[in-house]
Amino acid sequence: MLAALGLIGIIGWVLIMLRELLLAVLIGLLPVGVVLAGSWATARGFREESGRTFWTVTQGVWGVFAVGLIYVWADRRDLIDRLGFSSLDFWFAFAMVAFAMTVAGVRLRRAPKSTWKTR
Repeated sequence: MLAALGLIGIIGWVLIMLRELLLAVLIGLLPVGVVLAGSWATARGFREESGRTFWTVTQGVWGVFAVGLIYVWADRRDLIDRLGFSSLDFWFAFAMVAFAMTVAGVRLRRAPKSTWKTR
């Protein structure tokens, strides 16, 4: 009986720890992915030959963020309060997203036609 309880305890501990380890890895990989995507976009955006496709996608990504912020403001304002943000914080974030969309739009207007180079 003691051996069976010990085995159940060990199996339960392993299952719980595997789940927690998986969550820790996933939570750790998300910021790494965001940093890598941001680094790639920054390196690509500073090139003179960054084309219209890149800037259109960039403007679209910032547009999705803007729509998300508007949704949170309209339907989930209590979430902003629970997270400890003020209205000024929210509008500052929205202004930064709008600025990023504007910069992408200006760069889009000056960008050459996109050419996808294959190596």
